[in-house]
Amino acid sequence: MTERNGSTESPATVVARSFAELAHDVATMAELQAELFKTEFQQARRDMVMPLLLLTVAAVVGLGCVPVLLLSLAYALVELAGLSQAVSLLIAALVGLLGGAVAALLGWRKLRDSSMTWERSREELSRNVTWIKQVLKHKARPAGSECGPRRSSTSSREPLGA
Repeated sequence: MTERNGSTESPATVVARSFAELAHDVATMAELQAELFKTEFQQARRDMVMPLLLLTVAAVVGLGCVPVLLLSLAYALVELAGLSQAVSLLIAALVGLLGGAVAALLGWRKLRDSSMTWERSREELSRNVTWIKQVLKHKARPAGSECGPRRSSTSSREPLGA
């Protein structure tokens, strides 16, 4: 054992204690990350119930009207443009397919952009990983220095919204 700064701890003891502190800090960060994920999941679920219900009703009513609208378009083409019934129905079907393709494209783009829901969890996880990398990079830290995980206002021990 050597004496450094008034301490008689062996290097192995110092390493073991530092590793234990690191393991505790990593466990605390994992717990807080899971808590944040749970809270965001509950909020997302709560915020999605009414919009999904309204969208379901709109989809059912809208889908029920599509055949009527397309047939009306076809009959209007027969009467106003003097086209045959077969050509008019074909044109109406193509209009329906084009409308569906445009809606699918817009929906796909919106779905791809909707990944912002988990932004807080992603940012916090990134900060936690950066902190772990910084702690592991430094070989030793002075005794008594504050090097634990940063607790933001949303990272308290009690669940958010409780």
